[in-house]
Amino acid sequence: MILKGGEPFYLPGGPVACLLIHGFVSTPQEMRWLGTQLNAADFTVLGVRLSGHATKASDLFRTRWRDWIASIEDGYHFLRNNCEKIAVVGMSLGGALALVSSASLPFDCAVAISTPYQSIPYHQLSFLRAAFPFLSFVQSLVVALPKPPALDFQDRQAAKDHLTYSVFPTRGVLEADRLLTLMPKALPSLNLPVLVIHSRRDRGVPIDNAEKLVDALGSHQVETLYIEDSGHVVLLEPERQRAANAIIEFILNTTRLQQ
Repeated sequence: MILKGGEPFYLPGGPVACLLIHGFVSTPQEMRWLGTQLNAADFTVLGVRLSGHATKASDLFRTRWRDWIASIEDGYHFLRNNCEKIAVVGMSLGGALALVSSASLPFDCAVAISTPYQSIPYHQLSFLRAAFPFLSFVQSLVVALPKPPALDFQDRQAAKDHLTYSVFPTRGVLEADRLLTLMPKALPSLNLPVLVIHSRRDRGVPIDNAEKLVDALGSHQVETLYIEDSGHVVLLEPERQRAANAIIEFILNTTRLQQ
């Protein structure tokens, strides 16, 4: 059963569509506000629910990173039947999924928000990587890792309302890490316009991740927006309108140039 408020959403609009991808252990709820802003600008919007998310944390035990890519592929093909152009917008791990999937799906532009580069910055992950060959045994001992508190939220009410799992399931963490190992290989081959948005106060995914991502991109058009007064979940924070305005302008400009 999907958590109340964590459902995927579809907002019909004009011929340019936006596929929105939420972050790890999160839900489409964190993308819904941006979705309403995009729809008000006459974009068609689809907020997908990644496999194993917005239900119960144990569902991530049997979910693989390829299942998350499949969730995006389903959304892409749904929109392709109804729209002329498609932008993909991802938050955190959703940003990594947006970029990795752009290597195989012909999106017209991509937006990566608070996106990690190459590996999850989690101090217990080195142990999990070493223990991967013995995963079934490790999971019996360490089913999930405690989720660190969101200390960088500037909007405390937004932190309380943020709908996510309260833990990081061990298998899910390793699958996220496996996905991120694909980033250095995928980024140089991308040839679509990319907008990178990151907060300088992000304590979950530090700002140097954005800098490495930008340096690795092979795209001919790469734009950046560095936010000051926000934590990791930029789209729920005080400067979210600034981020939304930049995303709308970027998609309008890049899709218009391709006509």
